[in-house]
Amino acid sequence: MLSKLTRISRFRPFFEFYNQKPPSGLLKQQEEHPEQKIENSKKEKNKKENWQIKKQEEKIERETKQDLSFKQANQQQQKTNERNQQEQFKFSKRKNQNNVGYPNDPFLQYLYIFLTSVPLAYLIYKVYEEGENLIQFNEFKKNYLEKQLVYCIEIQKDNDEYCSKGLSLHNLQKYNDAINCYDKAIQIDPNNGLAYYYKGLSLHKLQKYNDAINCYNKAIQIDPNNAVAYYCKGLSLHNLQKYNDAINCYDKAIQIDPNNGLAYQNKGNSLLFLQKYDDAINCYNKAIQIDPNNAVAYNNKGDTLYKLQKYNDAIHCFNKAIQINPNFFVAQNNKGQTLYKLQKYNDAIHCFNKAIQINPNFFVAYNNKGQTLDVLQQYNDAIDCYNKAIQIYPYNAITYYYKGLSLHNLQKYNDAINCYNKAIQIDPNNAIVYINKGLFGYLILIGLTLDVLQQYNDAINCYDKAIQINPYNASSYGTKGLSLHNLQKYNDAINCYDKAIQINPNDASSYCSKGLTLDVLQRYNDAINCFDKAIQIDPNCVIAYYNKGLILHHLQKYTDAINCYDKAIKINPNNARAYLGKGTSLHNLQKYNDAINYYDKAIQINPKDFLAYSSKGLSLHHLQKYTDAINCYDKAIQLYPYDASSFNIKGYSLECLNNYDEALKNYDQSLIIDSANTVTYKHKGYLLTKMKKYKEAIKVYEQAIQNCKTDQNEFKKLIEEIKNNK
Repeated sequence: MLSKLTRISRFRPFFEFYNQKPPSGLLKQQEEHPEQKIENSKKEKNKKENWQIKKQEEKIERETKQDLSFKQANQQQQKTNERNQQEQFKFSKRKNQNNVGYPNDPFLQYLYIFLTSVPLAYLIYKVYEEGENLIQFNEFKKNYLEKQLVYCIEIQKDNDEYCSKGLSLHNLQKYNDAINCYDKAIQIDPNNGLAYYYKGLSLHKLQKYNDAINCYNKAIQIDPNNAVAYYCKGLSLHNLQKYNDAINCYDKAIQIDPNNGLAYQNKGNSLLFLQKYDDAINCYNKAIQIDPNNAVAYNNKGDTLYKLQKYNDAIHCFNKAIQINPNFFVAQNNKGQTLYKLQKYNDAIHCFNKAIQINPNFFVAYNNKGQTLDVLQQYNDAIDCYNKAIQIYPYNAITYYYKGLSLHNLQKYNDAINCYNKAIQIDPNNAIVYINKGLFGYLILIGLTLDVLQQYNDAINCYDKAIQINPYNASSYGTKGLSLHNLQKYNDAINCYDKAIQINPNDASSYCSKGLTLDVLQRYNDAINCFDKAIQIDPNCVIAYYNKGLILHHLQKYTDAINCYDKAIKINPNNARAYLGKGTSLHNLQKYNDAINYYDKAIQINPKDFLAYSSKGLSLHHLQKYTDAINCYDKAIQLYPYDASSFNIKGYSLECLNNYDEALKNYDQSLIIDSANTVTYKHKGYLLTKMKKYKEAIKVYEQAIQNCKTDQNEFKKLIEEIKNNK
């Protein structure tokens, strides 16, 4: 509604004219102007209304002709003002609640337009100031006023029609067309605060938040008590990530209307983004207190409790939201995510399925379901979910990221790389939302996948790009060091580990990786120091205990090695490698039966570990259980037919069973796999010498001298012994 000062200023030219005596010829000239305006209106439609207005004017004229004293006029005016204020309140309330322009009664229309445009007290003051003779309406002035009022009614009707049409277009999501209608309404009445407010809503839907805020500001300027305008301005500021400014607007809306539950709810949303979780929960509680059936407030409160890791309380809120609105698919999805955190994966999948059932195009639920299936190692089913999400919305980098992880776990490394590249293409700059998300994270993942493919140089290129993006991330240096290690560039690898440690001195993994490289360089004490440092940082670092045990075993400190393996097993009883390592140390202590027990434990945990079978076979061999040993070797070869040692020790057990021909076949197969295996050359040469095939034995030793970098003097000595003993 227009401010009263604005309405008075609009009619000021009329009053200046009204208080003057019209000069000759002016009556006709002034009458033609309103008549010309009225001609554009629908005369037939308003004929009855004009007659009723005229009847009421005659009544007013009769009353004003009475000989009233100035005091009586004031008393009469006071009663009239009270009656008019009651009528005006009724009409304004009805207009605000029902969005209806005017009452049906013509006389009430007359009072509504006249009294809301020009305060009657102002008119009476001007009239009595000139004297009693100016109180009476002459025919000219009455007609002029009447026609001006009818004209104002027509203009206001046009104004309301544009606003109503704009709302209809807005609801049809034709926001630009709606804005055009609001602009026309504003052009008719520049002080139409409602039109500015509606225009702001449409601009908000078009994500033109700054323009929307300008409209809300205009609406607030016209009506400073417009709580809804403050509330909507807060929504636009929130979407611009101006959360504190948004909160100020919500507070203003609440100050004007303390029962505005939506203002409390959205204030809570802004506080949530500011990580002021307790304050946010207080706002959601207030919104729920105002409206106990506010499902969104319960859902958002649950989301805040989720952030506080109060998962059971969060689920209670999500259940309440679902109880209020059984089709609230977002609450179902959020409940599923919370159950995921509680490791109730099947229950989580049930919630994601429910969300998808309600809204089959909710790709977020497919993503979350896929991640849950990943945890259950149902990688193919997870990929199906990611594909469905991509089909619905092919522009989400996260979907490709998780699909890449599933493909990686299925050892489909090239397909995984394609997914990571697609994620980079979609969103090259989103670096920190989830762990390893964004260009930096994708480059790390691609590098790791290339490492698995043994494309180490390409992997290093990815790590270098990641370092270029973020030179202060320790993991990029650590993973680059692993690739350099695999390229046997051990010193360069150590430099990378040192850089990672410099950036993050509390990263146990960097010390572990450095220790492994130092072990290869036979710097055993330095390696042990690195593992001790990792254990100091993380007393539960299983890898550090296990690798320290390997080095101690290599140094023939078998008892100390066993202590390290025991520590690793205590931390993680399902660590098959720790059982295998302990078994190997027990074997070297000639505790073969104890060793076999630990090999069996390793096989129980990981039935596909060929080394456990091969090592068990070796202990059985030392117990002279050659047939059982051969069965273990066969199992190891079945699992991994590319291990030269398995063929070598199988050949040795066959030799002990005097099955020389089969033994020689296994030695040959071992040398095909590894032509530099000195142990196999020795076993084959010994067997040929035992079979008195001296020339063949000498030939084997000569091949060993040619192919092996170590033990060459020993092979030369063996050749001399054969020649001397012939």
